[in-house]
Amino acid sequence: MKNVRKNDIERIVSHILEECINNSVLRLDIANRVYEYYQREFGSDDSYEKSILANIKDVDLKLNNILKAIEMGIINETTQSRMQELEARKRRFNDELIAERNRQKYALKKEHVLRYLECFVGSLNEPSLRDKILAYLVQSIYIYNDKVVINFYYSEDNREINLKDFNEFLDNL
Repeated sequence: MKNVRKNDIERIVSHILEECINNSVLRLDIANRVYEYYQREFGSDDSYEKSILANIKDVDLKLNNILKAIEMGIINETTQSRMQELEARKRRFNDELIAERNRQKYALKKEHVLRYLECFVGSLNEPSLRDKILAYLVQSIYIYNDKVVINFYYSEDNREINLKDFNEFLDNL
């Protein structure tokens, strides 16, 4: 195949990306897929929080048993060191509980992804924005004798453009 100027390919790919990014239905679909992936990978259940609470309850029971022993007059170095160890464990579990609740509170939501994608809406004439979108969305571009194929990351959309359409499009730009 004859050489195709890089600039010409970039103009066509930018036009296709601009159509994709400016399509609200497609942005919503991307946001849904990203959020589903996030949910699969990081989960949204509260099992970790429940396990921390169970550990705190267990430590509290053990501390209460030591307190009962102290009330009965059984106090020595062992009970004192065991009590300090349990109190330290309880502090660690409380810190973990706070961290987990903050993680849940500030977890990624679909609206966050959508808002992020919306920051790309508009014209791709600005080189830094165009380069960022190309890096995030375009996996590869193949040029054949009769067509140009653009493969996008995270999509089954392998856009094919007939070379005749490609050349007509360049003439109209």
